[in-house]
Amino acid sequence: MVFIARLMDSKVDFVAVDNPHANRLMLHMLAAFAEHVREQMSQRTKATLTAAKYRGVILGKHGKEVLSRENQQTADAFARQLTPVIHVLHAKGCTTVRALRDVLKARRVPTFYPGRQWHIQTVYNLVRRIERL
Repeated sequence: MVFIARLMDSKVDFVAVDNPHANRLMLHMLAAFAEHVREQMSQRTKATLTAAKYRGVILGKHGKEVLSRENQQTADAFARQLTPVIHVLHAKGCTTVRALRDVLKARRVPTFYPGRQWHIQTVYNLVRRIERL
């Protein structure tokens, strides 16, 4: 609504391609109706989600149950691949997370997300995951 109003106030002549015969009054009314419909849809969506939560429906169930398992399995597989590297580095005296990070960076060992760098937290998470495996 605001966009259409500003466009009309700018005194720029324009033609609505999908409705070339519409005049200023018609465009104002169509914009007002569109805004009203958008507000109604928003209210209905919020009410529906609130009712679903009240009934105990778990929203985002797919991500919580399916994708989280897949992500965990992928991260575990990555940790298994790097387990021998981490054990060798431990045997050579790299016992701190900071030292491990520095060696992994220096050797250009790829991270879980290609193109990213090793950080202290990511190395810590990797070591913790290897301990759990």
